[in-house]
Parts: sequence; C-alpha cells; structure tokens
Amino acid sequence: MKKIRRSVLLFGLMLGILSACGKQGEKVGTEAQGTTSAVREGTTEASTEKGTAEAEKPEKQVIEGTVSNTIDMTKYEKGKKIRLWVPLPHDSEYQTVDGIEYDAGNTSSVISGDDWGNQMLYVEWDENAEPADRVVSIHFDVKREEVLRPELKEEDTEALPEEAKKYLEPSKNLPLNDQVKAKAMEVTEGKTTDLEKARAIYDWVIANMNRNEEVKGCGEGDVCALLDTTMSGKCT
Repeated sequence: MKKIRRSVLLFGLMLGILSACGKQGEKVGTEAQGTTSAVREGTTEASTEKGTAEAEKPEKQVIEGTVSNTIDMTKYEKGKKIRLWVPLPHDSEYQTVDGIEYDAGNTSSVISGDDWGNQMLYVEWDENAEPADRVVSIHFDVKREEVLRPELKEEDTEALPEEAKKYLEPSKNLPLNDQVKAKAMEVTEGKTTDLEKARAIYDWVIANMNRNEEVKGCGEGDVCALLDTTMSGKCT
C-alpha cells in the first residue's frame, strides 16, 4: 500500500512540476557573472575481504557569482493597479544564497515566506503610478554545486528518507483520489522500483502534456483539472 501511495503522489507531484507556469506581459532580464571550478569531494575507505581500498568520488562542478534580474512592467498604461510576484532563491543542500537585495522604487513591496522555505517578493503599483516607474531589480550572490546522484540504483531496498516524505503528502490541488490513482497505476504498470516508476511518469508527462502560451494568466496547478482537459495549458 505504501508503494502504491508513493507512486500516486509522485505522479501528481511530477505533473505539477513539469507543467510549471510563467506569467505573461512582463519582461525579465537576467545577468550572471561568476566562475566555474571542479572540486573533488575526497576519498572514502571501503573495507573488502582483501583489505581496505580507497575509492574516489566523482568530481563536482561548482559555479559561483552574482545574479542580477530586472523585471520591466512599464508596458501597462497608467490608471491600472499592477501586482507582481517574484519567487526568490534560498539555501539548499547544494546551493548557498547570500545578500538578496531588491529595488522597487517608492512603491509598496514586501518579502514573505512559507513553511516550506519558499520566499516571494510582492510588489504593487497603484493606479496613480507612472508606467516608467514600474521596474524592479534584484541582485544576489550564489554558490551552487553540481548535483550528482551516482547512488541511484534500480533496487528498492531502502526506506524513503524522512526529508522526502513531506513532498509526497496530498494537498488541495494534488489529491490522493481515484482519478489520480488510476492514471498513476496505468503509467507505472509493470514497473517495480521507485526509480523505474519515476522514469515512467517523467516520460509520460513529456510525451503527453504541452504548455500553451496562448493561455492568458496562469491556473492553480490543479492536477485533476489537468487530467480532465486536453492536458495542455499553463498550470491548469
């Protein structure tokens, strides 16, 4: 039962991620300056029947530098309230972010977060704002390591890590219902390990779903609504 539940939630989660949305009507420019290097994590000692041998881990690419973004909302005429949400980066196992700064001029703006560690910059211009003033700049320093997963194997003998379990919990737009379960079972039929099922779901999403740039705005990321339609849209 746990494996079925895991497959169903993984299916819904991947649908949500791979149908991620973007906003229309805004210009975003990004510049990144930094360096790339390779680091070796060191060596580990492995005991064998014949003795102890050193095994080197693969090299990781490391990129670090400053990222600058400019969001231009000047195309909208005066007299309209304009609201902007910008997701901000945060630290992770493979990424360190420092010195996030932004300039939104004199308009209303705030950074908020949630229980998952996500951060969002919210900016609002009222009806009296001059269109030329609707520009936001964001800068931050980042150091990111290449993510290598040589330990991924076809065997399914290890328990799911505790930190991964929260990402497999159902939610409002990713329910654990008969519709999602039926599609997950169909897509992963004949697959036995988590890795095989994840690959099958990924391949199915790539083969069957499309992003439709003609859709105005964005949806709510509702997995059931997506399965009920032609499986194309923008977060819908």
